[in-house]
Amino acid sequence: MYARIIEMAGVETVAELISNDAFQKILPPLDAEFRPVEAGMVLQAQWIDGAWESPADPAPDPDPPVPVDPGPSYRTAVTQVEYFGLFTPVEEMEIRKFAEGDTDEARIVRVLLNRLDNPNIGIIHLDNAQVVFGIDYLVTQGLLEPVRAAEIKQGIPE
Repeated sequence: MYARIIEMAGVETVAELISNDAFQKILPPLDAEFRPVEAGMVLQAQWIDGAWESPADPAPDPDPPVPVDPGPSYRTAVTQVEYFGLFTPVEEMEIRKFAEGDTDEARIVRVLLNRLDNPNIGIIHLDNAQVVFGIDYLVTQGLLEPVRAAEIKQGIPE
């Protein structure tokens, strides 16, 4: 084995280690940069005070970040059956009972329900502004707790 020695900041440093066969292919004057490997010669070793000093061990890699569990993913495009299934039977019953009232608030809830009860609707997108408004409106009327509204808007776990 041969070591290519270069001078870095006035200190001889092992820049490269090569096999004997590789050394035989190096032509002058480049072959002058190489010496037979001596005890203590390793890559990046430096000649200091008459001895080869190995480079300091690299600092250990910091602990890799702990993967964060993203938690379950949710589907926000749901069928009518799935949408109404997001409400508990008691919640749906209270909402429909409220909608039978004769107040403006009851009429608004009735309109919101009618939009979603339409058999031609197909898919309900829980992130749709009107759907979000409707769910939030149920909160303002005391028909849903804010936590439940957030759970419903989150969708169906996949």
